[in-house]
Amino acid sequence: MNYSITTLGKKTIAGFHLVGPWDHTVKQGFEQLMMWVENHQVPAREWVAVYYDNPEEVPAEKLRCATAVAVDEDYVIPANSEGVILAAIAGGDYACARARVVEYDFATPWMQFFDSLQ
Repeated sequence: MNYSITTLGKKTIAGFHLVGPWDHTVKQGFEQLMMWVENHQVPAREWVAVYYDNPEEVPAEKLRCATAVAVDEDYVIPANSEGVILAAIAGGDYACARARVVEYDFATPWMQFFDSLQ
């Protein structure tokens, strides 16, 4: 998988923080996120998955991720948004890649990305 080291500005994100095997949690997270965005007409600027751990070092049941959308810095989470968090991704240098996810298989692109970093 091709990737680049890119300097990104700070992003404010709204979405779901999940813990567990990514092949389950990321799919679940994006399903929840799609429903939340549609039900609350969230002005989503960009859809992102944030992976916090190295799957070669962290047990699957402890892998952390966030499925979120980029929102304005002053965005306020609407009422009846149970489980939704507002967070910031710090600006800085990141390894970035784009992937098309087929049939909710988020794990395959992540592993391809991770393998290309080594």
